[in-house]
Amino acid sequence: MKFFVFLKRLAFSAQRKEKGTLIDSMISFRGDLTGGGDLTIEGHVEGKVNLKNNNVVVGGKGYVKGDIYGTTITVEGWIQGNLYAEKQVVIKPSGKVSGAIFSPQITLEEGSKFKGTVDTDCGKNNAST
Repeated sequence: MKFFVFLKRLAFSAQRKEKGTLIDSMISFRGDLTGGGDLTIEGHVEGKVNLKNNNVVVGGKGYVKGDIYGTTITVEGWIQGNLYAEKQVVIKPSGKVSGAIFSPQITLEEGSKFKGTVDTDCGKNNAST
């Protein structure tokens, strides 16, 4: 049974490989994440997510406690931390953010939840950390 589940996950990861890396809902990670390529978080992450030149999606099952740096950040899950996006931040109806948003473009879709501050005149200075 465990072997079958492992093979099923490999097949799922292979399908998602074109879209970037997936942190599955069964994964909890503590520490800073850096790298190249797009990232989808369905699990729990505590720490800084630093993918400045890539897109970051916090999926519906995802939770991040820490700052996120990316080109476009899409939130369907829950984030406790600041968002630094080069292009845009999108908070979907299921998304919840508690923290500051630094991005030239911000979309809060109907039903989304946001508590914090917004800076759309941030330039590249705020997203350079």
